Amino acid sequence: MLIDNEECIIWDKFTDKKNGYGITSIKGKLVKAHRAARVEAFGAIPNGIFVLHKCDARNCVNPKHLFLGTQADNMLDMCKKN
Repeated sequence: MLIDNEECIIWDKFTDKKNGYGITSIKGKLVKAHRAARVEAFGAIPNGIFVLHKCDARNCVNPKHLFLGTQADNMLDMCKKN
């Protein structure tokens, strides 16, 4: 089945029950799946930088839906979207 790159790609493996983020393992370390997807697509994420969702689906791993920002950017994005 082909996935339209504009739609969410939902992580359907292990999910953190507390907050709904997908979880995966890289070199034995647990990481959020959306961060792993962003790294795979675009390279390293600078220290202290968040990976934010345009779509607000916490378990979405579509790199087109992910963007980098600071904690302040995250809070501003959250407020804009209610």
